[in-house]
Amino acid sequence: EIKKAADNALLEFLKEIKEAEVVEFGPMVTILVAQSHSKENFNRLTAINWLIEFIILGGKKLLIFYSNILSSIMYCISDTDADIQAAAKKINQHLLNLVKQTDEYFDLIPLLNILTLELLSEFVTTRMTSLQWINMLHEKNSIEMNKSISDLLPALLKTISDPADEVVLMNLQVLARISLDEVQFQLVLNSLIQLFLEDRNLLETRGALVIRKLCSLLNCRSIYISIATILSDKNDLEFISLMVQTLNLILLTAPELTPLRKSLKEVAITNSSKEDREMFIKLFQCWVHNPIATFSLCLLSQTYDLSMKLIHKFSNLNITV
Repeated sequence: EIKKAADNALLEFLKEIKEAEVVEFGPMVTILVAQSHSKENFNRLTAINWLIEFIILGGKKLLIFYSNILSSIMYCISDTDADIQAAAKKINQHLLNLVKQTDEYFDLIPLLNILTLELLSEFVTTRMTSLQWINMLHEKNSIEMNKSISDLLPALLKTISDPADEVVLMNLQVLARISLDEVQFQLVLNSLIQLFLEDRNLLETRGALVIRKLCSLLNCRSIYISIATILSDKNDLEFISLMVQTLNLILLTAPELTPLRKSLKEVAITNSSKEDREMFIKLFQCWVHNPIATFSLCLLSQTYDLSMKLIHKFSNLNITV
């Protein structure tokens, strides 16, 4: 009875706020954010529902409170209480749209600090929500977001080893969006190769998924040429051979690499483009670290004279087990 009476009183108070000509949101938002972290389900649900109403009522007037409200969302979006979780998802969409439509300048750092931290959450829903926000913010203002890439990229790279495939795929979408900038493209690929160099198990378990997904979202030719260039500067020959093996298998079989296979098949024809020939040379120089991959690359590109020379070379090698 007491809770019901309190709920009725709060609803009446909210009605008065909606009807007021001037509303001072600051003190109330602070209270609601604190209550959204309460141990009491009723308090959390009420706080989230009020914040939804405030977003609808105040809109961009809440600009300075965006990060505070986001912290409430991230705390409640994986709540064990279904009603609270549903309310948190609702307010998340409201705030996401509001931030996306906000033209005025606001500091992204407080939002990014929350989102980066939540990438470590034990809950899949929370991690997914964090990545969706990062993706939206980068789409909205890539220049400002790239200023924080040194803090953000390590967290995203760590998320590649997330146990949930849906989180990894969303993470790769974020990395692909970051890579639309040429400077960041090279930074992301260099960082990925270094990550695989340091964690061979990750290369074996997630390497193909990462490469294929990025090739489906970005230009596969640019990715392969850039990776071949990066690998050429590495000294770990065993790693290069393993990486080439992975890249070659994807090249031969993955639907995402169809455009690249088509270009390679035209290398040996008389009127092949200079770009295609240069691409073949760049890949060949890297692929030589793995004999089988090199031979299959020559067959794929229909450079049969070169394939024959490789066979002769192989016949003079001492095979060891």
